[in-house]
Amino acid sequence: MNAIEIKHADHQDLELLALLGRVTWAETFGTLFQREKDVKDYVDTNFSISAIKSYLENPNTYFWLAYYNGFPVGYAKIENHVKTELVQGTKVCKLRNIYVLKDFHSKKIGLALWSIMLEKVKELQCDKIWLAVLHTNDKAIKFYKDNEFYTVGDFNLNIGIDSFIMNIMVRECH
Repeated sequence: MNAIEIKHADHQDLELLALLGRVTWAETFGTLFQREKDVKDYVDTNFSISAIKSYLENPNTYFWLAYYNGFPVGYAKIENHVKTELVQGTKVCKLRNIYVLKDFHSKKIGLALWSIMLEKVKELQCDKIWLAVLHTNDKAIKFYKDNEFYTVGDFNLNIGIDSFIMNIMVRECH
């Protein structure tokens, strides 16, 4: 039987989080860039050991690791108390990342990560959760809409020489 296991990640998982972050982000977005250098620069900055360590040291950031048959295949991250002018609320959190290795996309691992994250959002008593998603990522947008998110606006994200339109989506938490 195939088993999905989700565990809360901590400092002992630092290297694994950095590696999964690099690989899953590059798998998801790498082909959208004009220059390979920009992908490398982005992952070197955002998924470095020091970057992940600083997130792990932030008491408002929560990570989870997903395992499939004992193999690490994905992770998720939320951050509490993150507001933007388009998302107003008393207690607002942001879904920063939910990524799964491409070879495991059909295994419902993202859904398992999502369920664990929602439990934490309820525990934190957040009134809203928001995220930014690439406007052409139809699969992710459908997933979020199916889970009660709605679009409130967008912004341009510039990485290297490329510019991407990101939708901001929000979900009310009851």
